[in-house]
Amino acid sequence: MRNWVQLPGTLTIINSSSLVNSAGTPPFQHHLNGVEQASSVFQNLEPDAYHVRTTDAQGCIWDSIVNIPLNTPQTGAFTPNPTTGETPLNVYFSNQSTNATGYEWLIDGFPFSTSFNTAYTFEDSGYFEVSLVAWFDIPSCADTATYLTCRPGHQSGHAQYHHTKWRWTK
Repeated sequence: MRNWVQLPGTLTIINSSSLVNSAGTPPFQHHLNGVEQASSVFQNLEPDAYHVRTTDAQGCIWDSIVNIPLNTPQTGAFTPNPTTGETPLNVYFSNQSTNATGYEWLIDGFPFSTSFNTAYTFEDSGYFEVSLVAWFDIPSCADTATYLTCRPGHQSGHAQYHHTKWRWTK
């Protein structure tokens, strides 16, 4: 699949490619989804299909559809240490994510840290779901790693990996 189109002049779409063609007579007018823009640089576009129209000084028009794919180059991953113990249990979470620029740690869906690595003290026994949400520039385009932890204060046996979840089983 081609990720570029030829348009007159030099058109740059950040998140995609530079679009270059020597056809047409400057100056050019550029429209993105019907909205005129003085610059030929379109920035911070969300993944979507965009209608790009370029008009030259002689009124010639070039229409193209530019697709910016959803690309999640980051991978969320972490390991907890220790995985069992007596309460209160202080657990260190080692971030092993790749290609991410932002992080949010959750316990049972509630945020508790935005640090790269973090620790948490479990005061009570119970089952807890710990998640790391990792993203590259756009928080809505994230990858999440989730672990179900054992009940602190009880022996749990060994870990088994299921998709993106660790389940501590007896």
